[in-house]
Amino acid sequence: MSKNIEQKLVWLLMAMHAALALPMAYFINIWADEASTMYTTKNGLLYALERTLPDEKQAPLYFWLMSVWRYADHSLFFARSFSIICSLAAIWFFFVLAKRFWSGKVSLALTAFFALHPFLFWASNEARGYAMAILLTVLLLSFFRAAYWNEDQTSSKRDRLIYGVIAVVALYSNYYLGFFLVGGFAALLGLRRFRDAKNYFLDMIVAGVFFLPMLFVIKQQFDVRTSDYVPETYLIEGLKALWNHVLTFVFPTEIYSSPEQPFISVIRVWIARILLVLLAVFLAAKRKLLDEKLLGFGLITGVILLFFIGLYIKTGTLHLQIRHAAVFFVPLILTIFSAVWAVRPKEGKSRVIYFSSIAILLAVFYAYAIPNIHPNFTKRGDWARIAEFIEQNESEDQPLMVFVNYETIALDFYYDGKNKFYPGDKIFDWNLEAKPGSPDTYRKQIEYMIASLPADHNEFWLITQEDCQTSENCQPLENFVKTNYTVVLEKDFYLERVRLLRKK
Repeated sequence: MSKNIEQKLVWLLMAMHAALALPMAYFINIWADEASTMYTTKNGLLYALERTLPDEKQAPLYFWLMSVWRYADHSLFFARSFSIICSLAAIWFFFVLAKRFWSGKVSLALTAFFALHPFLFWASNEARGYAMAILLTVLLLSFFRAAYWNEDQTSSKRDRLIYGVIAVVALYSNYYLGFFLVGGFAALLGLRRFRDAKNYFLDMIVAGVFFLPMLFVIKQQFDVRTSDYVPETYLIEGLKALWNHVLTFVFPTEIYSSPEQPFISVIRVWIARILLVLLAVFLAAKRKLLDEKLLGFGLITGVILLFFIGLYIKTGTLHLQIRHAAVFFVPLILTIFSAVWAVRPKEGKSRVIYFSSIAILLAVFYAYAIPNIHPNFTKRGDWARIAEFIEQNESEDQPLMVFVNYETIALDFYYDGKNKFYPGDKIFDWNLEAKPGSPDTYRKQIEYMIASLPADHNEFWLITQEDCQTSENCQPLENFVKTNYTVVLEKDFYLERVRLLRKK
């Protein structure tokens, strides 16, 4: 296959991704984290420089870039378009990366798996830094291959410099990408490329010097996030969470799993278990199949997963959500593909059946997963419809209260009605206060919010998240409502409940 045809096919994959991602970015409503991005970047670069670190409590570069990006247009669609551009660039560079290891046809097939993956579509439609993190992992891997992991075991100062610059950008964009950088060092040691490992270590020291100003900030942010309560952790629970993320990347069904798993999600667990055992047995029996691609990618992925386990032990599931797993999405799928490629039949009908079976299996999961990226074609909260419902049914002097307080900014993004939000401040100030599911989980926040209500109100709108219906998290708030109010109007939306309450 000629280089020109290969490039056209990659462009076709990029066009297919854009054709689905762009309408989703335009029509699907905002959710709280995206509303946070819009809030932090609404007043330009100077405001974002001032507020990103204390409010977002994470790496700042994406928000600084977004504050500049939005000078051209302030819409949610335009903010999401930055993520789509990152994903499209990631598709192109992923193909470039894949060609460094496999032939053109194989690289195209792997790129198709990546370009049409439901998780990449999900990242494309987030006004957050996840697509940018995926792009950065692709670039890091590509220049890691060029600078330290090349076939002739030579290193170019130019490639090393580029890798170092990308490493610094990565650290300022997503702290978890630091796990990747450690994984690269482990991979070089595991591949017995000791001279390259020495160069890599020295280069990362230089990159670390440029990141030094952020170390104190990271400690402050971590202390704030864990100041009120750190949940008990159980290693098995952390492993289960990571296992679910691995399943989502290998055999995608839902991005966010529901309490009642659909049948196809149960099926994928057993398929994954069986295939994992078969792969392990096959590779153990024929160790010569453990080539450097599988070892290198596997070590990078393994180190990242170990860091996530350590993070879970320190903070619980707070920092082990599927969105955080974006940093090991690319290394993981390259590890899995390397294993699949290593045990392939060498020729004949068996090879055709082998890869055809994999393609059919993935097609089934993709066909299910892509329409289910966002249930009911909405993100959690369904805030556009909630705002419309309130505006159609409200009167003056009916304050609005959204619990948890952080989600106020999501409703405020759409709401254009007659009333004010209470408390209207301390949007970013709250953390877990006690064990999730207990009456003390948000007690201080609830007391502050109740105290903020105007004394002379007769009715108010209360919007509560699904936790208030499924656990005791909101018990102090529900006790306050039950004691003092009657329900005038009530309607459930996706993971939120809206009530108009009147004083008894």
